[in-house]
Amino acid sequence: DEQVAGLPEGSAAGLLISRLLPLMANPDVGVRRTALASINLMVPTWPATHAAAMDTYLQGLFQLANDSDNGVRKNVCSGIV
Repeated sequence: DEQVAGLPEGSAAGLLISRLLPLMANPDVGVRRTALASINLMVPTWPATHAAAMDTYLQGLFQLANDSDNGVRKNVCSGIV
């Protein structure tokens, strides 16, 4: 992840993560599924500057573990592994 001058979040991944985390609680199942799948792709290169957001991500994972949608639950499993 590269730092980008002028971004308050410091990097493109930081910008995306901060926007996607709240979408994990969206009432629309498609939005939840896509937000979680997108964040899961960034976890291996999670920016160190956003270590505090990892707590929010993990809390969101556990809240979605009992989601009614199979796709969301599948993404939860992917996020844990």
